[in-house]
Amino acid sequence: MIELFKAVRGEASTNLWSKGVSLARSGSVVGERDDGEEVLLKVSVPGQTVSPTVSLYPDDEEWACDCGGPDPCEHVVAAVIALKLARERGEDLPKARGAASKRAPAQV
Repeated sequence: MIELFKAVRGEASTNLWSKGVSLARSGSVVGERDDGEEVLLKVSVPGQTVSPTVSLYPDDEEWACDCGGPDPCEHVVAAVIALKLARERGEDLPKARGAASKRAPAQV
């Protein structure tokens, strides 16, 4: 995973990296599945009705996004950052913001 992260970081422009960081920090990345070879993630972008789909291939240090933008795009950056952070927390995939803590309301 760290090698994929480094590869994306090395290829992304400073501007795209910053956009990706903002998306990752906002909780815009949701993991769909990890089959051991491909990690599939959706990145919701404010103002867009369709969330781009990002495919990450950690063992091959490769990636793809269906947005049609530059390679890598901000969606790939956001996905690789969110996946790295999720794995550091012991999670398999990034979750939607708020999905990790579905607690009952506090009793007052």
